[in-house]
Formats: sequence, structure tokens, C-alpha cells
Amino acid sequence: MRRPKEEGEAGQAPAELSAVVQNIREGVLIYDPNYRVLSFNRAAEEIFGVNAAEVVGRTIGPEDVKSPHLRFLVEVIFPSLAPSVTTIQDNVWPQIMDLIFEDPHREIRVTLNRIMGERGEVIGFLKLVADRTREKELAGEQSEFITVAAHQLRTPLTAINWTLENLDKTPNLPPEAAVGIRETRGLAGRSLKIINDLLEAARLEGGRFGLKLEPADLAALFQTAVQNAKPIADAYNVSVKMDPAPAAVVPMDAERIGLVIANLLDNAIKYNVKGGVVTVRVAPDEDRQFIRASVKDSGVGISPEDQKNLFQKFYRGGNVAQMEPNGSGLGLYIAKNIIEGHGGRIGVISEVGRGSEFWFTLPIKGK
Repeated sequence: MRRPKEEGEAGQAPAELSAVVQNIREGVLIYDPNYRVLSFNRAAEEIFGVNAAEVVGRTIGPEDVKSPHLRFLVEVIFPSLAPSVTTIQDNVWPQIMDLIFEDPHREIRVTLNRIMGERGEVIGFLKLVADRTREKELAGEQSEFITVAAHQLRTPLTAINWTLENLDKTPNLPPEAAVGIRETRGLAGRSLKIINDLLEAARLEGGRFGLKLEPADLAALFQTAVQNAKPIADAYNVSVKMDPAPAAVVPMDAERIGLVIANLLDNAIKYNVKGGVVTVRVAPDEDRQFIRASVKDSGVGISPEDQKNLFQKFYRGGNVAQMEPNGSGLGLYIAKNIIEGHGGRIGVISEVGRGSEFWFTLPIKGK
């Protein structure tokens, strides 16, 4: 972030920048490399309960955490003093982290960027502070509602599915009845999958998404999943193959990673073309710090616009929604959270009409 050429008085933030930040909804705090506060907007005053006149021009140090009036502000300026810190992005600028405070409960997202001088030197820092407490409370209430509703729906649907399964085994059923039972079983199964996806997403957002990491063979997990997917692939006239892969043992929650694999294979089969191919690869990356797995199909592909939103909750690309209108739009959202929870990454390489390759990485030595 470059500082504007026309500057204000020495020791003060540039006039243009001060005018802009005063009207930003998030709290804006600007300070020099010595932690002398240069700018403190109105939103920051509301968030921290401190007047700008009290802090602008003042050098803030860790020792100021002893002041009850300034403690919250100091813990945001020096995040290592905060009770709970979750780093979202720290290897590139801007740096992003989430801070949680108690008594009273506050959830804050902080985005830190550098202010650069004309010669490329760091002359200050801009910290953008967003109070997400109410947002998180609303999300928690919504998550709780979804959890209760989904549980209430899952029980009768499971019973219906079980009854239909038994009816399907009845000998000498009239052909029309047999077809109707199978179609209804399919609808009940899809409904159960959507409900399970909703419950999984609610666990993610409610902080109830624990991972049990144990050494497991990712290649073997894929081989099993490929075998299990063959009946579905046959129904869609798609072939699934896995390139030869040595054992790839990494710390993982095998059940959760199994969900990711099943989702990627399911998508690659359903959004393929008749006679299409799905290819699975598992191998260490170049620096052998991560195992990289990929599921490549020869299907319809994904537009660049859809790729930007593909891993968001409830999002479905236009072309795939036409092919499979019954999807929940939660599978890739859940997969992203599982992979990132392991310390890995997930992404897609695709071109419309030429297929897609979904890939993810897992750290060989664990998160």
C-alpha cells in the first residue's frame, strides 16, 4: 500500500487518507513503525470505546494493556496479547487474523497492511478492524436452527427409506409399483444426503467440527472410493480409473477425507459426458512437503465466473445445476473446510467444454 505523494504535517496521516477512513464502516487504525497512532476513525472509536483525541499522537506499547480503558485496543494492536488468535493469512500482505475476547464476548477480524514510502520503505501500518460479534451470533442461531430442523427431518426420512427398501425386496411386485418404489427411494436418498450436508455445514459454522488425525494411506482411501463409485459410474456410462500410486501415508481424519473424495468422485461422474472418463492421481508434490491428489474428468467444465464462487456455501454453477437440479451446493464448501482444517489446500482447474480437475493437498507431516 503506497502512501499518497501529497502529505500532511509531520507525524500525521495524509489529509486525503484521513478523510477517506473517517467514513469507512470498519474501524481504521493507522500507526507508524514505532506504534505512534496517526489516525483513528469514528468506527474505531465505537469499537474500542476510546476517543480519537486520547490516542492520536500517542505511542502505544504492550505495557498499556494494564490500563482497563486501553486494554482492548492494545490487544488488537499486539495480537499476541489477545486471549485467542486464529491466523487466516500471514505469509503475504495483507495479513488477516481473527481475535476472540471474553467478558464481554467479542469476535474481531483484523486486516493489517503496510504503508510504503516512495523509496519502498515501510513508513506505517494500516489496521482494518471489523467487529463480527453480532454476525457470528446470528450465524450461530441460524446454525442451531438448521441442526434442529435437519435432525427432525432425518429421522422420518430414514424410516421412509428403510420401508421403501423392504418394499423393493417384495417378490412379484407389479412392474408399475416396482418402478414407483425405486424412484421414491431415489428421492428419499437425495433428500437424506441434503440433510446430512446441512448438518455437516452446521457443525462447521458452530465450531463442532473436530478432526481426529491418525496416519492413514490416502492412495488406499482413493482406491476403495474408486471401487465403490463404479456402480454409479456404470449407470452414467462413465469409466473411472486410478493411476498407479505408491502408499501415501499422512496424518488425516480418514472419515472426513473420505467425504471429500466421495464428493469429488460423485461430481466428476455426474457432471461428465456419456462415455466420459474420470482419472484419479495421488503423488507427493515437488518439494515433498505435501501429498497432492486430483480427480480429473472429461465433462462439461466450469466457467471462470463460476470458479470464483465454487467453494462458497449453497453455490452451484449454472451448467451443472441444469444437469443435476437436486444438489445442495454444500459438498465443495464442506470439502474446502475439511481440507483447510488439515492444513492443506483445495482448488480447481477447468475450461468450459473440456472438463475439470479438482485437486487438494495434505501436509505429509500434519498441520
